[in-house]
Amino acid sequence: MAGALYIWIMLGFFTCAAALILLITALLYLGHWYQKKTTGATHGFLEKPPDPPKSPATPRQKTPAVLSIGIEAHLEEDSIRKVLTELFSKQRVRSHNELLEETGSLPWEEIADIEFSLSHPPKGELQTVLDLTMYRHTDQDLHHLNVMIAGNLARLLNCRAYCDGSGYVKDLTPYSGLMFAPDGTCWLADDSNTDFADGTGGSIRLVKQLEIEIPPMPPTDETPGK
Repeated sequence: MAGALYIWIMLGFFTCAAALILLITALLYLGHWYQKKTTGATHGFLEKPPDPPKSPATPRQKTPAVLSIGIEAHLEEDSIRKVLTELFSKQRVRSHNELLEETGSLPWEEIADIEFSLSHPPKGELQTVLDLTMYRHTDQDLHHLNVMIAGNLARLLNCRAYCDGSGYVKDLTPYSGLMFAPDGTCWLADDSNTDFADGTGGSIRLVKQLEIEIPPMPPTDETPGK
């Protein structure tokens, strides 16, 4: 008799507990529904708020390739423009001075693919320094472009041309300069304490001859500045 009574007591207890749980669940969902209805929210307090919309990814601004080439001849803009146009026949070549006159309100990369300027050091074997901004090439092409342009300028201008060879020819430490001759011969060069590097009055020293093939043009970026 006592055993049966215990069973009925436990059954009543579990029944009450289950009823209480159901009641609490019903009240929670009722409050959840009421909150959404009265506030117009897309989620109630029982739901995780939706993630905020992600902003569109900002494209990485590409940095154009900027380089300097030393040339063992005194050259003016017309001569350089002619040889650059021959070398880069499918790109728009403009001098810095031309862009200052033509640009208006347009970004330079929209009216030029290559911008160049010249300077003429008062002394030293490199009588012309050619500074180039290549808007359809990025700074990742820099080492490749240095060697390609210097080697071809030496050939087309029939005089020696000098460039930075670091990043293109490996294990050149402590030297990084490359001097190209018109016949394609190339020397590893030291430009420390020279007129070209820092104006201290020395000449570029040729260290040793290297076997280097002048590389072809790297692929251009069809969307400059984007």
